[in-house]
Amino acid sequence: MPRSGTSFLYHNLQKNPSAFLPHRKELNYFSMNYGRGKDWYLSFFRNAGNGRSCFDISPGYFLSKEAAGRMKDSGLVRKVVLGVRRPVDFVLSLYLHIGDMGFNRPPLKDFIRSYRAKDGDREMSFSLSGDAILRSIREYQFIFNNDIMLYDFEHFRNDRLSVLREIESFTGLRPYFNKDNFADRCINSASRRRSRLLDRILAREKTRDIICGMFPGSFLKKLRNMADIFNSPEKAADIRGFYAEDDVAMAEEMLSGQDDEIKKLFNGRGIIRGDITLFDP
Repeated sequence: MPRSGTSFLYHNLQKNPSAFLPHRKELNYFSMNYGRGKDWYLSFFRNAGNGRSCFDISPGYFLSKEAAGRMKDSGLVRKVVLGVRRPVDFVLSLYLHIGDMGFNRPPLKDFIRSYRAKDGDREMSFSLSGDAILRSIREYQFIFNNDIMLYDFEHFRNDRLSVLREIESFTGLRPYFNKDNFADRCINSASRRRSRLLDRILAREKTRDIICGMFPGSFLKKLRNMADIFNSPEKAADIRGFYAEDDVAMAEEMLSGQDDEIKKLFNGRGIIRGDITLFDP
């Protein structure tokens, strides 16, 4: 799920020697870049070497109607980690982020009903109203069964280290993380320092292609990591503070109590594995 701590995971998981992360976060192969072909996708992992687990951190897959099925059918995806944020806060954060990236944005109410993400000739449509978010979570649980791990974003915000350690265990990485060797920062938070112009340039696929063709992947990864730390605040701001009370109330009404269903899903646990369906029928 976008806006659920995935930039933190990208920044930190690459520190584990038994993990390999490509120099580009959000490859989006199983969603908007599926037409670019399997060889394009695998080219980002050619330097992984033997014995390292490869990670594709593309939270946008959650918004795609086809991504979960494509991942399963590809034979390339062994495990899925899904960060789950309270739906109202998730929608508010996503809407703000899309605006920061310079993409066209309808009024918030229309965005929740239906949105078409478009970048050049690539596009993806999704709706977030009603129980759409819950249905997406159910779909991932059903398709991946015991090969999925869900973490509650509320738990993640309070104990990021436990999420890193659980991912290590779940994906078979050798244990590495402790309280002294990870960056406990709010990376890519809505309250981060930013250059809106730079954000908007880098959000375009063509720009990323050009940059990746000009510089070595190791250099780009190092540059991103430096920027992540420099721009990240130590404490995240409340996303609802960016909105008027009427907008928050409208989002709560349109999402039909999904926040309560997410609480029911986790049932007081910060992390769950497998197809544990605790929703009412």
